[in-house]
Amino acid sequence: MTEGHSIRARLHIDGEKTVKRIQEQLRSQVAGVLRRRGVVVAMSGGVDSSVCAALAAGSFGSARVLGLLMPEREGNPEDLDLAKSYAAQLGIESMVEDITPILDAAGCYRRRDDAIRAVVPEYGPGWRCKLGLGGSPAASDRLNIMYLTVRAPQGETRRLRLNSSGGRV
Repeated sequence: MTEGHSIRARLHIDGEKTVKRIQEQLRSQVAGVLRRRGVVVAMSGGVDSSVCAALAAGSFGSARVLGLLMPEREGNPEDLDLAKSYAAQLGIESMVEDITPILDAAGCYRRRDDAIRAVVPEYGPGWRCKLGLGGSPAASDRLNIMYLTVRAPQGETRRLRLNSSGGRV
C-alpha cells in the first residue's frame, strides 16, 4: 500500500463521496439561498483556487462559472498563466483584472514597505521581499516563527526573524 492510500485509509476519506457532498452543498447554497445559477471563482493559479474552480464547474457546469484572475505587479507571472490554462482545461470563461492600481491606491504597497523599513531601514526600490513561516505548519505542537526575507538589488539576501508585532527579534 502506498503512503497516500495509507493516509486516505486512516482518515477514512471517500473522495468521490466528499466531492459529491460539496457540490450538492454548493448547488443548494447558490441556487436555494442566493438564488443564482452560477458562480465567480477567484483563480490564483494555486491548488486551492483550482480545486474550487473544479468543484464549481462540476456543480453548475462550465458555462455557469466565471474564473476571475486578479494579478498584481509583484505576483509571479507564471501563476496567471497557470490559472488561464486551468480555466481553459475546465472549459470555463475567465477574465483578468489587474488589481495593482487598487492595491496602490489603498496604500498597500506603501504600508508594506514602511513595515519592512522598520526592520531593514535601507529597503527601497529594486529590493525584493518575502514573508514566510519557519517550522512545520503540519506540526501543531511546535511554534511557527515568522521570517522576512529581503534581497537587495545587488543580490545580497537576508532572512530576519520577526516578533509577534512584526519587529525584528
